[in-house]
Amino acid sequence: MPDAPTYRELQGKCAAQDNPLQGSLTVHLNQGSAMGRIIRRVCFALLFTCFGAALGLGLEHFLNRPEMLKTRQALVIEGPLGDDRSYVLPPGTVLYFDRAFAEGHRLYHAYFYYHGEPEHDRVLLEPKHKGSLTVPTWLYGPESR
Repeated sequence: MPDAPTYRELQGKCAAQDNPLQGSLTVHLNQGSAMGRIIRRVCFALLFTCFGAALGLGLEHFLNRPEMLKTRQALVIEGPLGDDRSYVLPPGTVLYFDRAFAEGHRLYHAYFYYHGEPEHDRVLLEPKHKGSLTVPTWLYGPESR
């Protein structure tokens, strides 16, 4: 039969009590669960995607600004179809370039302020207009009319 275990009584402090780090067990804990890491990675991916999209939209807006020009002289606006009168666009009006056509002419936009709402007739879009209807008129220099 094996001998019975013997117990020793220590007098004073043991070595572990003098230096608390001595004899301590080093435990490496995982940094969260696998699901937590996945959620963190998805959040970072969404954050950087939003940042990239905002940066891309900002650059597109900055780089694709319409060409603007300010007129030096008054320009003649041809009246709409059936109107034999001409109108004048004052000098200093800013025109925004839209697009150029193969025939050699260009399309510009001009913006105006108006207090209230002018007298008008509603234009109904038909299916043949495909959701957009532009009815441009011609703009001439005073000497070319």
